Parts: sequence; C-alpha cells; structure tokens
Amino acid sequence: MAIALATLAVVETPVLAAPVRSTVEPIGAAAAETQVGGGPGERIPPEVLAQVRAGNPAALRQRGLELRRRLDARPSDFFVMHALATVMYHEGDATKAQRLWDTTSRSEPNLASAAFMTELQELDVELALGRSEPARKRLASIEKRFAKDPHFHLVRGEQAMRGRNPKAAEAAYRRAHELGPRLWVTSLNLARFLDATRGDVPAAGRLYVEATRLGASRPEPWSHLAAFQMRQNQPDAALESLRKARTLDTTAALPERRMGDMATALARYEDARRWYRSALETRPPEAEALAIRVALGDVLLRLGRHAEARTEIEAVLKVQALPPLVFALATIDEAEGKTDAAEQRYREMLLQTPGHALAANNLAMLLIRANKGAAEALELAERARRALPGNAIV
Repeated sequence: MAIALATLAVVETPVLAAPVRSTVEPIGAAAAETQVGGGPGERIPPEVLAQVRAGNPAALRQRGLELRRRLDARPSDFFVMHALATVMYHEGDATKAQRLWDTTSRSEPNLASAAFMTELQELDVELALGRSEPARKRLASIEKRFAKDPHFHLVRGEQAMRGRNPKAAEAAYRRAHELGPRLWVTSLNLARFLDATRGDVPAAGRLYVEATRLGASRPEPWSHLAAFQMRQNQPDAALESLRKARTLDTTAALPERRMGDMATALARYEDARRWYRSALETRPPEAEALAIRVALGDVLLRLGRHAEARTEIEAVLKVQALPPLVFALATIDEAEGKTDAAEQRYREMLLQTPGHALAANNLAMLLIRANKGAAEALELAERARRALPGNAIV
C-alpha cells in the first residue's frame, strides 16, 4: 500500500527558461522553488514544437493564455511580454513577435535580442523535427554570430546541463557572467550552477546576493535567494526574501505557502506543516487555500497524521473533485482498517482514471487480503505491473 498524493498542488511556472531542473515527487508545488528561472527567454519544449509544426496550434494555446493572464496582472512586465513573443512566433506571427522581442530587450538587457531569439527558435524547430544537418549548420552560425552575447552562453550552459556535461556548463555560465557582469540573469545562473552542481555554498551565496542587487526590482532573484537560504537552514532570512518577492509580484503565492513548499522539498515535513498552517491563518483566497490544503494533506500523510490529513482532504473534495485526493482517502481508509470504504474509493478512482497503477495495485492487494475476487485481483495486479514494471511496491 502506498500512502501518498500524486502531484496535486498548483505549481508556479517560471516565466523564464530553467536551465537547471530538479524534480521532487510527489508534490508538484514543492518542486517549484528548485526549478530555477533566469535564462535568456522562453523555450518551447521540442514535443510541443513538433505538434505545432504538424498542424496542431492548440498545443501552445494554454501557454499563451497563461502569459496573457500574467500580462493582465502585470501589464508593464517586459519578461512576460518577451515570453509571450516566443509563443506568438510559433503561432505564426513572426513579425509581431520580433517587434516585441526588440522592444523588450532594448528596455531590459537581461532579455535576449530579437535577432538571437529568432535564430534560437529556428534552431529549436529544426532539432524538434529531427533535422540534424540544418540544425548543425544553424548552430555553427549562431556560435559565430553571437559569441560575445551572454545570452548565447546561458543557452549553451542550459544545453550542457541537459546533456549532463557540467564541465561545459560551468565554462558557459562563467563566460556569460564575464560578458554580462551587470546582468542579474548571469549572476543567478552561475549561482545556481555552483550551488546545485559544485556545492560551492560561499561563492553561490555571494552570487545570489549579487543577483538581488542587480535585479532588485525583479521577484525572481529574491525567490531563488530564498530557496538558497532555506537550504542553508535560514528560514527567517528566506521568509524575508519571499516577502520582498511578493511585494514585487503580488500575483505570487503567499510567502508562508512557498516556505511550506520548500520545506517539503527538503523533507522537513514538520516545518512544512507549520508553514502551511500559518499560510491558512492569513485567510487566503479560496483557490490558494485549496492548493495549500492539498499540500498540507500530503505533508500530514507523510507524518502519519491520518486524521488531520483526512480533514484537509475532505475539505478540498467538498469544493473540487480531484481524483488523486480520492486515492489518498482510500489509502487512509485502508490504513485505518476501513476496507469496505477503501475498496469503494479505489474503484471510484479507477473509474475516473483507469490507468492509475497504484490504485489498481492497492485494490488488488486489498481484495487478496479480504479473500475475495482473486481473478479480479490478479488482473488488477497485472495491469499495475505493466504500467510500472520497475516499481518495487507493485
């Protein structure tokens, strides 16, 4: 039996590219603070680009809507405009996108130029479509043309990290910082690299602070300084940095909620519980309160506080029917010996999401222990094994 929630909470998606990523499961929001923005601009995933070029423009629609909502809330945010231009480019409005890239990068040097962004998008398309020779030629042209552009080296660093080549990534991030010493994005990315890959806490700390000095009016450097401070077990400093970030972006999540997310990512579950409780005491809007309760429910399950977890989960389900929460309640019922209730919830879960392997696995085990439905249990267990062939629980 597995008592856990599956990636439920609302994740704050960075506007900028995220060269270094780390994923924390099963909480989605907990990973948000370890996914670091600060690259040269919006990057569209290769699988999305392939869909768009195959005639499926809807693949980008959600991202465009999200960015337009952000722009409604922050109409003068050049970073959101710049990211939106990338979406527009792939939606087929290249001229308008280039004008917007040009306008935003001229006003904000931490954003890449229209010329570089255009070449980068075309390179991404060629790579997404598997056109290796045209991509190789374009990359060679980009390297020659933008060799002294710090944004180009940020992209090189990102690609090197994705290719698991930290030596090349370090050289790229250091070169970007040399070429753009007054850009907060170069300080931030070098800080992140040294922090996450080299474990150089003193140097990373200095660079995080430098990024907040250079980008004092941007929420991103403050958010990532907070994440660093939290990892260094400096919660008071982290909270102060998040409060500063919130003053710069009032659409961001509550500082206390983000503290809870970061504590969860660090497996400091008791701390996370206290932070989520503090966030709820501020009486946030309903949508954020629901997301906090989901995250709190997960933390309470991790702590073995099943009764408290049930209270939070049921409070969410009264407002929003989330199948993973039904699964969580089933695991609680099973842990408390309420097998009939657990069976009913597992079946409900499988009706809503037939491919949920853990629900199939848990229901199979429950049926075996109850000495009923052996044939069905075997079929469910086999379904779970096929879906998760390497999972030790299954």
